Amino acid sequence: MSALTWLRSFFTPREIVLVCMRYSDMALVHPEQILKPCAECGCTCGVYPSGQAAMAQFGERLKIVCQVCAPPGHARLAPGAASEPRESVPR
Repeated sequence: MSALTWLRSFFTPREIVLVCMRYSDMALVHPEQILKPCAECGCTCGVYPSGQAAMAQFGERLKIVCQVCAPPGHARLAPGAASEPRESVPR
């Protein structure tokens, strides 16, 4: 890796991965959720309001992937996601 490539890595915006559950695997849905395709396999994913807030905040840098395609090590919840299961209803 050249010094210029190394230096550019500090100024290039990082891609952010939002892991969402496949809609076909969801037993509960949130009344305000939206459906978006997985960036890897194209399956339909349910995006809860906390994920929608992350989409608004990070824009094009955010990549939505389903739980099957998710890279290992992505275990943190989006801000506000802890309370959302209580607001969900059966599908």
